[in-house]
Amino acid sequence: MKRLNVEADINIESNISTRAYYTPALATAGLRPLTEQEQFEYNNLPGKVLSTGHATDVLSGHSLKFMLQAGVRTLLGSDGGGEEHSDIGREYKLASELIDYWKSQGAIFPPEVSADIFRKNADEHLTDMKDDKKRP
Repeated sequence: MKRLNVEADINIESNISTRAYYTPALATAGLRPLTEQEQFEYNNLPGKVLSTGHATDVLSGHSLKFMLQAGVRTLLGSDGGGEEHSDIGREYKLASELIDYWKSQGAIFPPEVSADIFRKNADEHLTDMKDDKKRP
């Protein structure tokens, strides 16, 4: 993707809601039907995951890590707060926490990458869009 200048749009909370990002830690427990309260909580799965205090651990294998490691221009997005329970402010906060987590785990992660990369990438994206409009 980097070589071809293809950028990635990552929607962390939406990935949790839709189960596009799956880890056993996100699975519902057992085969029994969920109670009404559990159904309500799982309707806002991102909120449930983010409130545990273990979100970075649960999300440690998210594709955001691999995009940033590979140097792919990556943007953060939000797929609609009403249905997916996502919020762009939380996306940035969570991405920053994940970067800090990956660095703290001693994994191979570029030390120069910080949450500032998303602002830089968004600025480059907007510049590219302006340049596209100038072309006949």
